Amino acid sequence: MSQTAITLAFEHWKAQQGATGEPVLLDEFVFANVPGLNPDTPVDRNEALPPVEQIVHRQPVTRTGVVNENGVVYSAVLGADVGDFSFNWIGLLNKASGTLAMIVHAPVQQKLKTAEGQQGNVLTRSFLMEYNGAQTETGITTPAETWQIDFTARMAGMDERQRLENADIYGAAAFFGDGWLVAKTGNQFFVTKGTGYVAGLRTSLADNQNITVTTKPVKVWLDVCWTGALTSVWNVQNKITVAENLADYVQNGVQHYVFAVASIDVNGNITDLRPKGTLNEQQASDALKKHEQSRNHPDATTSEKGFTRLSSATDSTSEEQAATPKAVKIAMDNANARLAKERNGADIPNPPLFVQNIGLQDTVNKAAGALQKDQNLNDIPDKAQARNALQLGTAATLDATTSRNDNTLGRVLKVGDRNLGVTVIPASRGFNFNSYEFAAGETLFIEVNAAINFPAGMPEFANTFVYVNVIGIRDSGNDCALLLSRYDTNISYLAWRIHEANTSINWRVLKIPAAAADIGAIPKDPIGTIGNNGRMASADSPGWWLVSLDKPETVADFPKYPNGNRLYSYGFMFVARSGNVWLQQYFSHTGASASRQTWNGDMSERTPWVIDYSTANPPPATDLSAYATQQWVLQNFVQNIDLTAPSEFQFWDGRGYMRPTDGAAMYNFSMVGGSSNVGWIQIRYTRKQVNNTWYVIN
Repeated sequence: MSQTAITLAFEHWKAQQGATGEPVLLDEFVFANVPGLNPDTPVDRNEALPPVEQIVHRQPVTRTGVVNENGVVYSAVLGADVGDFSFNWIGLLNKASGTLAMIVHAPVQQKLKTAEGQQGNVLTRSFLMEYNGAQTETGITTPAETWQIDFTARMAGMDERQRLENADIYGAAAFFGDGWLVAKTGNQFFVTKGTGYVAGLRTSLADNQNITVTTKPVKVWLDVCWTGALTSVWNVQNKITVAENLADYVQNGVQHYVFAVASIDVNGNITDLRPKGTLNEQQASDALKKHEQSRNHPDATTSEKGFTRLSSATDSTSEEQAATPKAVKIAMDNANARLAKERNGADIPNPPLFVQNIGLQDTVNKAAGALQKDQNLNDIPDKAQARNALQLGTAATLDATTSRNDNTLGRVLKVGDRNLGVTVIPASRGFNFNSYEFAAGETLFIEVNAAINFPAGMPEFANTFVYVNVIGIRDSGNDCALLLSRYDTNISYLAWRIHEANTSINWRVLKIPAAAADIGAIPKDPIGTIGNNGRMASADSPGWWLVSLDKPETVADFPKYPNGNRLYSYGFMFVARSGNVWLQQYFSHTGASASRQTWNGDMSERTPWVIDYSTANPPPATDLSAYATQQWVLQNFVQNIDLTAPSEFQFWDGRGYMRPTDGAAMYNFSMVGGSSNVGWIQIRYTRKQVNNTWYVIN
């Protein structure tokens, strides 16, 4: 048994949400495996979430539904891709606040995942919460579906109703024939195979069963119960118990009903205690026994059953006596003297008067104008009017076909013609598609390999059988349209033929798309799954593939980073292929991606993956220690060279340029002239820029 409770924490939190006008949102299921949890013990309403190490799975609420204004349902569907784990504790909570709302303690259950040849299971778990205004406070408006509601209590009630109804019919117990009869052979006691009812539960014993009797006197008890699991078939379990006394009892939550089928005295004599038949039969049997033992038998009347006296009188009016055969014979003799039955009315003196007296004159008059059966309706004067009176249409005047392939216009097809209405269509071998005269609406079953002139362009029909449905006929040349369908798969073609220049027959065929491949499209859904111990190279068909690995190390050709680490192992892979030219592009759920190609059809671990750089997989930082930094270049290289602004320097006789090593360059020159040779020069210094600082080159 499972135990369920709504927590006190939820009641406090719900009150807070109502005070602020916020909705009551429960959005997460938590599954845990709590050691030592007893599912028969009521849940403490102060209970909190189990420790993290005991939590085995968390999942958002899959579906919500409203039962009524005071009841809402929360459901979680654990698909075959979830597992493996065991759980005996389920909680429903508000994820944002961490408020635990509802708890279930249950027997340990397993959740298995489909992987490595193991077929996983799909579990659905639902919580039904009932409180005033639940629909309004939660804002749930979608009606609950039948799969969200636990019908355990309802089905248990139905079982109990059926048991009580059976008890009304069979009483405390009922047995049929020798079923459950206690007997013995020598000193060996045994129970005889058969069927019976105890407390409304039907139970059967397939074979005789020996029992051990150690002490006497004692009784032999039939013990039955109705048991089963939620997902199993429920049935009646039975056992034989030898004991002096035994009463109905409950064991492990299951109600047991007992009934003594026999008693055995100290000498080993057996007394059968089984009631026979239904309750009515048992009561009737008891009443008959009492009646047999009584002499108080009522006399028979015209309205009541009973005993009666006999009489041979033929003139008595008594309703309390019965006639003897003698009285009956006298009456028969009198009757036979009136009319001789062997004359069949021939001894009637006036037959016309007799007919009139018995009211048959009108019948005789009508018979005079009746149809004669030996005429087979040829004596009908107006046959067209007769057909109208019978509401027969024009088909009543048409001839039926004379053979299975009769194509005569205006003839009515019979069942079996052109395979119309036949239960099993025979297979045709040696069928000639060019010479056969097709009929609109007929269906044929053709062995392709044995057919003649089978239309080309339908390779999927080789070495098999096809249904041929004639859609229509165009003209007397038997140009036609056919629908051909393979008998064992959903592959169909439309075929039609035309006579070209009335000399040759040319068939045209068009495949009816049934799958994406039929029109060269890529399926919208994943076409396969790469699991543990698989190979990425097994994804060899174009389309989307699901990659679901919890052990990527078991897949030899799974993409790796240069450091040997594998990409995240859950995601999708796109496959494109044309002959031996083959592309695989893998996209993980975390955003990292990789691709590989082959041009020779060898897509294995020898084919390297190219890992794409992205925000999910940025390129590694480059080691620039061997390269000059900007700061070093600025400090050690000249960034620019120019000249300073010009300045003047005068000279005259006896005074020249007195700074020959300062690095100045003459920019301009002027002589005043005269005996003093006075003049001036303009000079500019060369300078360099290093690390954004100018230095005069000296």
